[in-house]
Amino acid sequence: MHSVSPFLEIQSPDGEIQCKLIESDRLTVGRDSQNDIELSNPQKTISRKHCICCISCCCRRHSTINFAS
Repeated sequence: MHSVSPFLEIQSPDGEIQCKLIESDRLTVGRDSQNDIELSNPQKTISRKHCICCISCCCRRHSTINFAS
């Protein structure tokens, strides 16, 4: 039996898709390189520390976030 690691699929406005393994109950998102998910945003419409995503055990199999500009 295969065990599937939980992951987050991130789709940029231009259609590029990245997958990020979920290794804890919390992910940080923003422009800063210290975030778990670093977003490229030259227009600076997204803050350096934009949000914290808390992942509950019931939805840790697969999540999708679309970031639109």
